[in-house]
Order: sequence, then C-alpha cells, then structure tokens
Amino acid sequence: MEIATQIGKSIQRVLGEEADSLAHQTGFVKRQRKINGSIFAKILITGVLDNPLLTYTDLSQDAALLSVTISPQGLEQRFTQEVARLMQEILTRLVECVITSITPATVPILQRFNGVYIRDSSVVPLP
Repeated sequence: MEIATQIGKSIQRVLGEEADSLAHQTGFVKRQRKINGSIFAKILITGVLDNPLLTYTDLSQDAALLSVTISPQGLEQRFTQEVARLMQEILTRLVECVITSITPATVPILQRFNGVYIRDSSVVPLP
C-alpha cells in the first residue's frame, strides 16, 4: 500500500472511531451528545487549519459544516482539561500512525526533504 494512502486511512481511523473511544476514556464525553470525540476533533482541527486565530463563532460555523448546531458559548464551555487530554491523546495516536508507517522503502522519499520546521506555539503571559 502506498504510504500516503496508508497514512490517510490511519488518520481517518484515529479521527473517527478512536477519537470517540478516547473521548470516553478522557472524560470529555460522559453521555451521548451531539458532539462526540470525532466531531469535536474535526471541528477544532479543520478550524485551526483554516484560521489559526479563530474564535468560538468561527468554530461554531465550522461545526455547522459538519451538521452540528452549537452556539459559540456551548463550544467555549467544552474547552476543559478533559478536552486537552483528548486532543493530546489524538495527537499522540496520529504521530504514532505516521511513525509506524515509515518503512525502509520510504526512507529515500523522506530524504528528499531538508527537515521539519515547527513554529513556536508557546505562550508567554505579560504582567
């Protein structure tokens, strides 16, 4: 299987059924609601990819694209420690999927790139 196809299927699995399972494990979802782990992850990820400085209103509009009606205040209330753990677990699973997809055959493909550049996302509060 081509590496891009394999990674794509892994990402879909993690952002689907695994995200729902992780949402229960982390306590983000305690009972069945209109927003489960996979929906919330998709809203957040697609929203941030579209606009890194998005607002709760932007997220609410992104939710509507996924056929979920929720107010900006409703989304704001969901940003808790549990959602932080959920997103951390999802990120961990996604990184694991990519790393385990790398086989000796894919190393020459990866050698074409100069490196990986990560933007600083740290926050420094000012007095």
